[in-house]
Amino acid sequence: MLSRIEWKLAETQRWVDSVESIADWPAAIALSLFRTRPSEGHSVVARWSRRLFPHIWIRPSSLRGWAVRIDPSEMSQFVIFEEAFMEGVYRLDAVAFSPDFIIDCGAFEGYFSLLAASRFPGVPIVAFEPNARNLAGFNANVQRNHLAIEVRSSAVSTTDGTAAFTGGGCGGRLGPPTAGWIVVPVTDLRRLIAELKAERLLVKLDIEGEEATLLPVLLPVLPKQCAIYFEWHHSAQEYQRAVSLLSAHGFVTSLTRQNRIDDRTVYIDAFAQRH
Repeated sequence: MLSRIEWKLAETQRWVDSVESIADWPAAIALSLFRTRPSEGHSVVARWSRRLFPHIWIRPSSLRGWAVRIDPSEMSQFVIFEEAFMEGVYRLDAVAFSPDFIIDCGAFEGYFSLLAASRFPGVPIVAFEPNARNLAGFNANVQRNHLAIEVRSSAVSTTDGTAAFTGGGCGGRLGPPTAGWIVVPVTDLRRLIAELKAERLLVKLDIEGEEATLLPVLLPVLPKQCAIYFEWHHSAQEYQRAVSLLSAHGFVTSLTRQNRIDDRTVYIDAFAQRH
């Protein structure tokens, strides 16, 4: 079993290995030191990181020179950064065609949008993110890298209008009003896709449970060439039903990774493609 020091050294090496060049090593080392587990959220390092370094810019090697910012006090930013730039949740070389439009739903601070813009330069991207704090980070990343990404302060669903939104970070979701809920705009994703008339479409769905409602009704309006990265927040049995439904519409689905939360809930990252 690794000691605490050995574990931290291995984590630091992982961060250093993920960046563009030696110029990014100081940022990578600092972030690996600031990266704490939930139980360590009140450590001395975490407290001082909040005071001294409100944001750190770092260039992941997969972005070919573009930078993203991380707030060392936000655990969610570390988690999603690692998913996108270290763990390869979005392996865009698996997309078998060049899309003529990209839609990023549940865009967080824009990591997938930046990856997609790097992989498919010049392809229009529209991103949806209803959380104001995440949206500010997304806009900062877009401006820093001089990108033409359309960022909308909205969630996606099956209707246009407004809805209750709860939570923050990477866990905000639509649902019934609870403590701390706010009202956010929602966009009918079916309508948008139908209006785009794209022939080759790339979609990312990371919408904290709404995928179970949205995915089935999207399938009839998706173009023949379509690739979908999606996160599933329900049971493994319901995921298999979703895979069967995708298969009935000509999609081949592969499971990227899974994390079992309890007996009823499993978080799954998957990729479906029809071409």
